[in-house]
Amino acid sequence: MERLAKNCPFCGERISLEKPEPNVTATYHPPFVNSDGKKVYCCKCHSHGPKAVNEEEALDKWNERIPSNNGSCPFCGSNDLGIKTQFNQINMYAKICKNCFAHGPLEDNEADAKQKWEQRTL
Repeated sequence: MERLAKNCPFCGERISLEKPEPNVTATYHPPFVNSDGKKVYCCKCHSHGPKAVNEEEALDKWNERIPSNNGSCPFCGSNDLGIKTQFNQINMYAKICKNCFAHGPLEDNEADAKQKWEQRTL
């Protein structure tokens, strides 16, 4: 049985931690490992959830959503936010949470990154 995550809070894309059946439309990208740990990642808008130590924790953190409070983090509720401007040596922009290390969609400019973060759906 497939473990499902909630849809992406920024673009609405369906996310799964396991490879879907061939006839199911879904974004498939398991939590990835980098220097920040495991995270649930959206292949459509390139946002990701909070860092976690394992896949189960990554899914739990991705599925836990907090209603927006003046643009706060949808995962932990923090207002300690910033803008990250370089991803894999590509100049893109994303709003990031300095508390849980989640980040919003990658955009071509800072204004669009802020707008996508604040216009999310839970």
